[in-house]
Amino acid sequence: MYNYKVFAHLLSNRYYKLGYIYNFNQQDSLESEYFHYKKGGKDFYIAVGNNFKSNFYHELELRYTSTLPELHLISHEARNSIIRIMSNINNKKLSLFQIKDMLAINKTSLMYKIYNLYNINNKINLYLGYGIGFIKVIKYYGLKSQPNNHYGIAIQYNIGILYLLNKKLKAYIGYNFSKNYWKYQTNPIYDEDGNSVLYHFLNFELKSYGVDMGLMFML
Repeated sequence: MYNYKVFAHLLSNRYYKLGYIYNFNQQDSLESEYFHYKKGGKDFYIAVGNNFKSNFYHELELRYTSTLPELHLISHEARNSIIRIMSNINNKKLSLFQIKDMLAINKTSLMYKIYNLYNINNKINLYLGYGIGFIKVIKYYGLKSQPNNHYGIAIQYNIGILYLLNKKLKAYIGYNFSKNYWKYQTNPIYDEDGNSVLYHFLNFELKSYGVDMGLMFML
């Protein structure tokens, strides 16, 4: 009987989330002077969670993110430089459209997250969250001539406001900071004097700063 009650409690306290993150700043280990990443982009997730102790909640999140380089708003000199570098790496002339596709970072992540809720009033809660998980970077070129899948680690921090709409539906908005790491090595890259410069990152790091928003609901 006790086990049945525990199981029923877990089911009755399960919630689901649908969310989107608007990334307003993204930085990587290359720290390239030739391009930066676009604001916004595709960053969607779904999650299922449960209240496991007092004001503590935990959840499992599946996330898809597409991070695109900004190549059209950079200077003419920087644009020519990135075309030259990428064309040399691939031993053929590349268009700006092709390079944009090669520098895009598409990844999926599976994360375990823990939240603590602080009650402000009967409708509003402040939440603090932390998450860690695994990522798969899908067919990423970067500064290489061939695409590869990469596997790494994701870490995430959240703070925001949760607002009660009705008994089964809540809306939230907050700040999201995430770090992604994976091993990555470039092709030999030659400067204008013909010297080879090789970047080798034990941890290629991508940092994202964004606004997290979504709905939390119970069925």
